[in-house]
Amino acid sequence: MLGEQSPLLAQVPRVSHRFLGRVGGTSPHPWRSLNTSFDVDDAPGRVEENLARVRFQVGVPKGALFACTQVHGAEVVAVAAHDDAALVLATKADALVTRARGLAVGVRTADCAPILLAVDDGDGVAAVHVGWRGAVAGVVARAVEALCREAATTPARLVASVGPCIGQDAFEVGPEVVAAARTVVSDVDALVRPGRADRVHLDLGGLALALLARAGVARADRVGACTATHTDRYFSHRAEHGQTGRQLSVIARTDPPQLDDEAFR
Repeated sequence: MLGEQSPLLAQVPRVSHRFLGRVGGTSPHPWRSLNTSFDVDDAPGRVEENLARVRFQVGVPKGALFACTQVHGAEVVAVAAHDDAALVLATKADALVTRARGLAVGVRTADCAPILLAVDDGDGVAAVHVGWRGAVAGVVARAVEALCREAATTPARLVASVGPCIGQDAFEVGPEVVAAARTVVSDVDALVRPGRADRVHLDLGGLALALLARAGVARADRVGACTATHTDRYFSHRAEHGQTGRQLSVIARTDPPQLDDEAFR
C-alpha cells in the first residue's frame, strides 16, 4: 500500500481514500518519484503512469479520478457521474465533492493542507486544498456546505481528515497572515508561536482542524508529518525552493481495493 490512511475515514463504509506522498512513482529528480502534476515540467508520460498507480491504490479506473486547477480560492466543484475529467481539471477551484459511485476526487499539495471528507454512511465525499489564503477565503466552510447540499445531510454526519502539510516549526509567516486568519478563527493565537522579529510560526494543519470544527464537523483527525521536514516522504515547495512535484490526496465512493502490502515495501 502506498501513502497513508485516516483511522476515522477507514471506518466509513464503501469509501476508499489515500494521502499519497512522493514514494512509489516513476519520476526522476527533482520530482522523485510519485509526482501527480503536469504543471511542474515533469514528462507527461511519467505523470500518467504515476496517476495510474494512484488510481490502483484507491480502486478506480481511468477517467474516474477528478482534480481541478487550484488557485488558493474558495470555489467548489460538484462532480457528477458523466462529467469529463479533463473539463473538470481545467476548472479553477480548490475543492471537489461527489455522490457518484465509482468516482474519486483529489487535491494536489506540496505544503498546503489536504482535507478529505465523507458522509459517515459513505453517501458522499469531498477533497479540499487548504493554504492560508484559501482558509481565509472560506474554502473549508464552502466545501462542507457543498457536500451537505449534495448528500442532503448535515455537518454532524461528516467525517474528515487533514493530511500531511507543512508543520508549525517550518511555517514562518508575517503578521498579515495571522491578522487574516483571525478573521475566520477567533482563537488563532493558540495556533501561533513567536518566530524571528515580527514573524510567527503558524500551525496550518491546526487551522484546518479549527475551520472544520467551526463548520460543524466534530469528527476529524490528522494524518502524516511535516512536508517540509520530511522531504524523503513528501513534496515540499518551501523546503525544495519550488523545484519539486505534487502529491495527491484522494477519496472515492468505492470499496477499498484489497492490496498486498508486501508488494509495496
